Amino acid sequence: MWTFLVVTDDDALYRPIQQTLAGEHAMERALSPAAGLEAARTHRYDVLMLDLALISPMIPHDGDIRSVMAPFYQYKPPLEIVVIANRNLLRHAVSAVKGGASDYLTAPIDADEVKLVIEGLQKSALLQSELDYLRGQVLKPHVLDMVRTGAPAMKKVLEKAQSVAPTKTTVLITGETGTGKGVLARYIHRNSKREKHQFISLHCGAIPDSLLESELFGHEKGAFTGAVRKKLGKFEIARNGSIFL
Repeated sequence: MWTFLVVTDDDALYRPIQQTLAGEHAMERALSPAAGLEAARTHRYDVLMLDLALISPMIPHDGDIRSVMAPFYQYKPPLEIVVIANRNLLRHAVSAVKGGASDYLTAPIDADEVKLVIEGLQKSALLQSELDYLRGQVLKPHVLDMVRTGAPAMKKVLEKAQSVAPTKTTVLITGETGTGKGVLARYIHRNSKREKHQFISLHCGAIPDSLLESELFGHEKGAFTGAVRKKLGKFEIARNGSIFL
């Protein structure tokens, strides 16, 4: 569930957004830019939706909206900002996106457009979390896609791995350090129905106790010092795939 702050004094804009997001997300409303800035300063939100009609009188003659939008970009952790514009303000909406806003909605509000914009933000958050994880894997050696062995004992291990791979059961792999538990875990993943999805490997012993919960289950922006954006946990990144702890 994400938390939204909608900054508008126009009920015709707010009501359809509220109806579209109600039940799935938490929503609050501010009736002016000043009230919105104060709310964002004192509370934590994932997305701020800003009615450009409220700030249009402050936009310079040259049309540069960045100086007017600047106060909304100052927060740490940063907010995802979606601007709302009628036809007359579409040029400013595009300028706002170029200046750092995540996306824009057009008025009158269309429920399908709202859903598409929110889905886009959620996919972007997921991709960023996956990218952060993959960046940490770049320097790790590639694991062989196929394991070959002539040892009878190892053949039995691989037979067990192949028999359990198609199931959804949890698998316990034991062995001394360096015996290839990670290779076997990936082997199981490659032979499963989940092979087209993510394989996530997490060395829990290398993570401080204070950060383990965040790594596994994620955290919200601002949950602690240094949490500059919403982070998905490894379990969520590994959705429909496999996670090796």
